[in-house]
Amino acid sequence: MRKTVFLICLFSVFIQGIVQAQEPKQEISLGYGLSPTSEFIDFFSDLTFFMVSLAQYEKRNYSTFGTLTLGYRYQLNKRWSIGAAAGYSASSGEIWLFGQRTGDVHVRYYTLAAEADFRYINKAKLKLYSSAGLGLTYRDERYRPSVSTESPSKHNDMLFDFQITALGIKYGARAGFFGSVGFGYRGLAQAGLFVRL
Repeated sequence: MRKTVFLICLFSVFIQGIVQAQEPKQEISLGYGLSPTSEFIDFFSDLTFFMVSLAQYEKRNYSTFGTLTLGYRYQLNKRWSIGAAAGYSASSGEIWLFGQRTGDVHVRYYTLAAEADFRYINKAKLKLYSSAGLGLTYRDERYRPSVSTESPSKHNDMLFDFQITALGIKYGARAGFFGSVGFGYRGLAQAGLFVRL
């Protein structure tokens, strides 16, 4: 009888190990987001110049790239995963001062951050989650004056950045798509693809 119980326990542990080995623990994702924190940084920077110049500063033909984010996750258990993200966003526009075009500005943002996810629903194909991330964003601003006698200028900053994802959804077993809403370096809304390894 003891041998039978021992063999059943040993077999159960063996089967559990096989099942757990088949569940992918790692995930790689690529997403595109709208309105990341970099756009808010640009807005408040422009607002400051606007106020200091007594409403004579203006940025025209402003365009943004949004944000492209590459992410990596490692699943610790059924609820929690940790990982990292690397992001890129950009913007550009014409600078006008006192009614004259003074030049063009191009800004690029590069982000590296650590992240953690909590899964409310963790089914085989459907996952509902929230996440948070903290990191640094390198801001590279280049100004090219309209007048050829002036020299181009460059300004760089290292900024603290964050992400709070209020609600995210993933669909797919080994590969699939995701969508999320929140605020931070991933944007107010983001969608993309993932693959689990």
